[in-house]
Order: sequence, then C-alpha cells, then structure tokens
Amino acid sequence: MDPFTATIIVIVIVVIAAGVLAMNVLRAIRSVRRAAGSEAARLVGKMAEELLSGETGTLPSDLMTSQQPRSISDMTSVYAPRLAKDFPDLNLKQLISSAENKLCAALFAIMQGSAEEAGVQSGIGNYPSVEDAYSADSDERAQLFLGATPDFAAQIQRRIDSLETEGQTECFERIKIHKSGIYSYQKTAGTCVITLQTAIEYLHYIKQNGIVVSGSPQMIEQARYNLTILYIQDISSLPSSLTTAVGVTCPNCGAPVKGLGNRQCEFCGSALQAIDIRIWRINQFAES
Repeated sequence: MDPFTATIIVIVIVVIAAGVLAMNVLRAIRSVRRAAGSEAARLVGKMAEELLSGETGTLPSDLMTSQQPRSISDMTSVYAPRLAKDFPDLNLKQLISSAENKLCAALFAIMQGSAEEAGVQSGIGNYPSVEDAYSADSDERAQLFLGATPDFAAQIQRRIDSLETEGQTECFERIKIHKSGIYSYQKTAGTCVITLQTAIEYLHYIKQNGIVVSGSPQMIEQARYNLTILYIQDISSLPSSLTTAVGVTCPNCGAPVKGLGNRQCEFCGSALQAIDIRIWRINQFAES
C-alpha cells in the first residue's frame, strides 16, 4: 500500500471517529436536558451543541435574558439625603427590606387566593417560597414591619377575584429579590410618597384545570416592580379621592374619621380600626 493511500485511510478513520464522538456527546446532552428539565440545563446544552456544530451566536434571547436581573432606576443616592433631612429617625435600609417582604407577601397571597392568609394587613404570615424572608426572630420581625393600606389589600383581592372568575391559579415560586432602590420621592398635600423599584426573579405561571396555560414551571422569569410607600402627615390635607384608599373614612357610612384614636364612628357608631398616620405604609405595587 502506497503512503498516499494509507494517509487517506487514516484521515477517513479519524473523521469517522470524530463524528461518532460528536454524535454521542450530542445524544448525552439531549438526555441530560430531558432529564433535568431545567433552564440551566437548556442553556448549557444549547451552548455545547453550538460549539460542536460551529454555529455560535444563535442562543435564544429568552434563554439569555431569563438569567439576567432586570435593571432598575436607582436614585437612592439622590433622595437619601432628602429623606434623612425630613425623617432623621428613618432607617432606610430597614424600610426597603420591609417593602420587599411586603411584595413577596402580596405575590404569595395571590398564589394562595387569600390576602388574609398571607397576613398582608397584619404583617404576620408564612411565605415558604421566599428565600430568607423571615429568617429573623419574631421580635425583630415586629420591628421590620411595614404597614399596608386598605388599597394595597384591595389590589391583591382584585387580582384574586379576576383569577377566580377565569378559573385560574397564578403561581409564584422560588422568589428571589436582586436589588431595590428609590425611584422617586415626592411630597404632596398631607403625604410623603416613596416609590421603590425592585428587580425580582421567580418561576411564574398560570394554571387552569391543572394545566399550565401561561408561563413555565421551569423557566426563571425576571421582572421589575414599582412599590409605592405612603406616609400620611396630615389627614385634613388629603384629597377626598385618597381618604378611602388609605382607610381614613368609616367603612360603613363613609364619614371622615377625625380623631386618630377613635374606635367608633361619630356618625353611625360602627367599630373602627385606629388610623395609623405618621408611619410608612405600602400602598400599591405594579410590574413595570
């Protein structure tokens, strides 16, 4: 056998061996992806396939963006000095942490179908899907408590009612907050309002009759929320459109509640919950 023929045969054998090896690697990757069923496995598998095939730069954008936290407009450095001047005793870090917990509580309440069960109003609840949300002891949790306005609970209940009408369940799992920052700080008539922007990730999907109709139980979703935190300084200066939302009118007859410690409506005699003013309360949340 001449040297040229021998060389050709060796090259053919090497090419065949490399092809067989590549096929086995691809099959192994697909098997791991099917078994794992996770987003990380999909991403790694896709990258390996592209390296073997030589076709790089074609990774699906949804795979890449699902791993990257959403950016936020963080103006904390601008507004923190103003807040420190207006509220010298305010622990801003604690306030932001409490607001994050309230957002997690709201998502858990929607998933459970009950704002009351999640303790949205009282601040007492169990959020098993929130990592380290309640790692502190009970006394420390009480200090971290951030109140919620009736409008906050009503917003959650509207979402729950809408899902019930459609016969659906909305699920939020593996919740992880990446970062929060102050988006804006405004003084209005009788109030001060802090708007936080929060980057969060979770497994988010909607089920109907036991079938996932939206989202994915495996694919991590990155989201961003705006959280409005309200501080009432002067009830008499509040616009009428806000008094019901923050709970300063009688829930039975709608009459204004003038005394901060009033336990009974002066007009209809209904029992009242004491008005909490001059404390920060989360008022609204919305995905942005």
